[in-house]
Amino acid sequence: MQEAKIGLYLRECVEEGEYLGIEAQRKELQEFVSKYILVKETEKQEEQPLTQECKEYVDEGYSGATFDRPAWRQLIEDMKKGNLQTIIVSDFSRIGTDSVEVGEYLEQIFPLLGIRFLALRNNYDSKQYPYPTEKTKNQKRKRESAKKRRESLKERWQQGKSTGGRVLFGYKMNPETGEWELESQTASCVRLIFEQAMKGKSSIQISNFLNEQQFPTPGQYKAQYRKVPDAEVLWDSAKVRSILSRCEYTGTLVKGRRQNIASGSKVTRKTLEEDRIVLPNHHPAIVSENEYELAKASIRQAEKGKYRGKREFLLKGKLRCGTCHLALAYTESGSVPKLYCPHKANTGSYAACSGEMYPLALIEAKVVSEIKQFCVDLEKEKTKESQATVQFVRTQLEKSDGKLTGDMVELLVDTVYVYHKKQIEVTLRQPEKACYSVDFSFKM
Repeated sequence: MQEAKIGLYLRECVEEGEYLGIEAQRKELQEFVSKYILVKETEKQEEQPLTQECKEYVDEGYSGATFDRPAWRQLIEDMKKGNLQTIIVSDFSRIGTDSVEVGEYLEQIFPLLGIRFLALRNNYDSKQYPYPTEKTKNQKRKRESAKKRRESLKERWQQGKSTGGRVLFGYKMNPETGEWELESQTASCVRLIFEQAMKGKSSIQISNFLNEQQFPTPGQYKAQYRKVPDAEVLWDSAKVRSILSRCEYTGTLVKGRRQNIASGSKVTRKTLEEDRIVLPNHHPAIVSENEYELAKASIRQAEKGKYRGKREFLLKGKLRCGTCHLALAYTESGSVPKLYCPHKANTGSYAACSGEMYPLALIEAKVVSEIKQFCVDLEKEKTKESQATVQFVRTQLEKSDGKLTGDMVELLVDTVYVYHKKQIEVTLRQPEKACYSVDFSFKM
């Protein structure tokens, strides 16, 4: 009996942040081939070492999102010619990152061609374990359902129908026809923003002018529909740039700017301009196309900041400005991590928030101080829950040499508000979610 070839498939894409390089995959596959055995189907009483001729297929730098890869195409051709009977990979993701497409290969194509498939890190052998078909069927149904929804939306957009419940600042929606109509007060504000930009005013100058004249922001104006977030109380340069960048103010409807990266995912990405639905003369224009281009060109677009990684610290998500209630922003000022109110930084003197910088270490020390006092009060209750909490905190403090720990924050810290003159309000909670508040202030 002629020995059949074994296909070793390797793929790596650096842009996807692959954890397993080509050389590491090659070493793993070759070690498996040299050490392990395959049981011959026709002669189960004999065990045949993997001494068959192996052929390597390498796709380096190719994304798993597409199957249009040179080595993968060659592997498929060799399978169809009968040159391969076994394919070995490091894991399922080497084939591709789309689980539905991978499932089709494992459930239909490989069995049809009589291919035995092994994924080493998944401990998978197609001769012993069937691929989880129900999972891929569910994913395929979701995918098809999402595709139908997208097609339905595109069809409605092409008919000039806006499927969203919200309209841009400056417009209102006719409840009977669903058409966009001008809203006189906000439309005049939008018009003013474009006029100021065409005069050469910067986005900061425009936002300061709007705050000085007390023009309502989009959030303030929609207070009748929803609670106004504190971030919308004042105009800032970002809001101005957002308005100046929207071509909808020329009367053009643009839909499909973003789409989900996968079915069921909440993560979205920008679509290509040619994939968007653009309908001119869809609604009344506030500015002409020429005015839009002039105003947009006069505003220097803020450069996208470089990715600096996640800024992790123990009280992340817990620290807020006591005035606007927005989360404090983290910065490494010199060698000392500090926090500040981003709303104050964006709006300047028009915001009532404090412009002070708050040393993170000092805030953490004060939180520890209040946790200790909290435990002193808990000891007086003499309940099992309170005693367990006190013991937990003591153990944590002993391990950390008296410093704040992530477990302490997760269990006890609810919110920390920072006000003017570094006045701090710490809200602690018991594991039963009961809250305990304490106010204190300190000087630098």
